[in-house]
Amino acid sequence: MTTLQALLILIGFVALSAAVCTNPIYLKRLLFRCLVVALLIRIAFFVVLIVALPFHKADWSSTLLHVRIRYVVDFMYAGGFIGYQACALLFPARLNALKVLLSDQSAAFYGLVRFSASCTFLFSSFAAIVFFDQSLAFFKSCSYSETFMIFTIGLEMIGGVMLLKKKTAGYAAVLLACDMIGAVYTHYHNYFLKGVPNPFGNSLPALITLTLLVTVAWRPLKSLSLPPARTGP
Repeated sequence: MTTLQALLILIGFVALSAAVCTNPIYLKRLLFRCLVVALLIRIAFFVVLIVALPFHKADWSSTLLHVRIRYVVDFMYAGGFIGYQACALLFPARLNALKVLLSDQSAAFYGLVRFSASCTFLFSSFAAIVFFDQSLAFFKSCSYSETFMIFTIGLEMIGGVMLLKKKTAGYAAVLLACDMIGAVYTHYHNYFLKGVPNPFGNSLPALITLTLLVTVAWRPLKSLSLPPARTGP
């Protein structure tokens, strides 16, 4: 992890923690608006990339350089996610106050998180098709077959579409989270068996994407509850 990446995570962590732990309402609303703007920028960035990808003349590696721009949003969101979980553990009452304050806007925010996660996987799967030979070379270097690569592309494409629909987003998030865990496993597998350097750094995109997927999956899981017990005959 670079110093800049760590700084972005720290900024997200501090911003969320400060909004939860301080009293001024305007700070909480300002944080929410910043998150909304950041997610909108991220979605717009990926939409432009997906549209432009078929006309991209360079190779897959140069395309990845453009994708790194969105990490500014991703790392800050990951820091905020960590801050949210820490506040849920240490200051649950203050976190509840934040939830009540923004409850009328939570559905819109959840939709933006779903669309943002969807764009990630639709771009990834589409780019793997456009740069099929280079993608296949990477999979083979990790000792995976072409069939497995096609399966992964299909999983990410179908999962990306499912994330767009509220009813199927939770299921898609769980499946894609398994995909991201598999990506992390691959990087460490390559490190221990093939000496590929920096396994944690290579896993950062997958780990950060997991924060989006957990956010998407958590809401449907929370809504699942047992039916109330019957008191009458």
